Order: sequence, then structure tokens, then C-alpha cells
Amino acid sequence: MYVRVLKEQRATQDELIAGEKRYRAWCERTAREAQFIKAPATWLKGDCWADQLNEPIKAGGGSPSAAPELRSPETFTRDDWRRRLNTLQEREIAWPAAWGPPPGAPGCLVPADLLAGLLLVDGRAA
Repeated sequence: MYVRVLKEQRATQDELIAGEKRYRAWCERTAREAQFIKAPATWLKGDCWADQLNEPIKAGGGSPSAAPELRSPETFTRDDWRRRLNTLQEREIAWPAAWGPPPGAPGCLVPADLLAGLLLVDGRAA
């Protein structure tokens, strides 16, 4: 899967390494139980290297809050959207709520030209 991500130019090796380091650090900081840590293939298929797992630190340097902040879809570039749409089609999964309103819904953030040819049936790529 790693080679496939690189071959499809969904990410660079540097992006994958940086994303893995963020995810590993987040898992360690939040004491994530092993059973809930994403398997490498799942992490790669979900384009998880692009997730920003930042945790605000409480005033006074206390422990981080429990919930991570995932990257806002409003910050996705055209390439981010292209990779996500490709993943959606390959995996035939439902539109993730974290990506904002789905295509056809008011407020959809995906550039219209990237939606050409994307077919959603009951919220899933077909």
C-alpha cells in the first residue's frame, strides 16, 4: 500500500513520514489503546497522513485535552481533495462527515470540476 500511495502521487515520502510521526506522537500522548490504533494499511488507505492531530494544551502547561483537532476540510488543497475522492471511489465508502457537506449538498467544499465523473449512490461512491 505504501508503494501504491507513492506511485499514485497521493503523498510524498516526506509527507508520509511526517504524518506517521504526528500520529504516533498523538497515540502516545493520549495513551491510545493498542486495539484502537489504525493498522498501517488502514492508515494509508484513509489518507491519514494529512490529518493534523493537534491538541490544545491547557493554560499553565497542563495535560492536553481529550479530543484531537482533525484538519479542517476548509484547508484542503485541490490535491488533497483529489486524493480523498480517489480513496472514496477505490474503497466504495460513505462520504465522511469530517469532509464537510457531501457533493450536491449546500456548502460542499469540493471544487466542482473535481466532482465531474464522481457518482455517489446513497452517500457512497459508485
